[in-house]
Amino acid sequence: MLKTANVNHKTAAAAISWFGSDPNIAAAPHPTGIYVDSLRRASRFYSQVRGHDFAKITSPTRHRDHPGMYFGRILVWTEINQKGKWLNLIEEDELPKKLWDQINIPDGAKPNYRVFNYVFDENSHTVYFEGKNEFGESFGPTTGRRLFANLLSEQEVTGGNYDMSVTLIPDETAVDQILDVPRLRKLVIRITRPNPDTTTSSARRRIFDELYEADAKQVEITYTKAAGADNLKPTPNIKHEAELAATDGFVTGFGYDISGRKVELSTDAIPKKFTLSMDSGGSFFARLMAALRGRR
Repeated sequence: MLKTANVNHKTAAAAISWFGSDPNIAAAPHPTGIYVDSLRRASRFYSQVRGHDFAKITSPTRHRDHPGMYFGRILVWTEINQKGKWLNLIEEDELPKKLWDQINIPDGAKPNYRVFNYVFDENSHTVYFEGKNEFGESFGPTTGRRLFANLLSEQEVTGGNYDMSVTLIPDETAVDQILDVPRLRKLVIRITRPNPDTTTSSARRRIFDELYEADAKQVEITYTKAAGADNLKPTPNIKHEAELAATDGFVTGFGYDISGRKVELSTDAIPKKFTLSMDSGGSFFARLMAALRGRR
């Protein structure tokens, strides 16, 4: 959720929360270690994240000085069709087959390699990762959400015994920005089943109980403006639903700007951001811990 300019010698982090549920045990806290175990299983897979870019995570390592904190790396590369045609850029023509037959790329070798750090907080079920590394290479928040969502949806990760959903944590102003979309005509609110061990508010607990009793993993509510109305007028209850969905699901608003062009704004497009300065030295983990302490 963080992006900074490399010229300022800064790095970045992003936060993702995911919330898993097992129909058999959802009324009680999740088994100890379910998230770390799932991440370790997920590290055996890789996923397409954007265009020809693929990524995977390394298995999380427990930090010896910070209980409940783990760290690892996100590895990104570009897939190429090694059996496809090759271009001779000098000749501006196809490379003769006898020459590209001689091209030998070792097994497991991947081009355009990039690496980003991540940290997992087991207590809050939150992943923080670099949005821009020390070389100025970027790994966007939505790309990060896609990677973890894809990896954690693998059948071999969950065994079909529980669901995991990944929510990109939005900026604190995201809901207000969406509800203020000009000429708001439609509002989509999706709330996924929260973790039972994080449902501290009565409203969040009520939603968890309703979804659990219905054997449902999520609920989606759509508000559409009435004919003749200028725009939707979100009530306090609607805003409260949106605030719940912002951290357990998503909210999307649709409207029109002053020129009549369609406007669409989602919580995924307004990620929470903060900057970690490299000036203080230390590892990404150390800088992140210092930043988190400063925000509490």
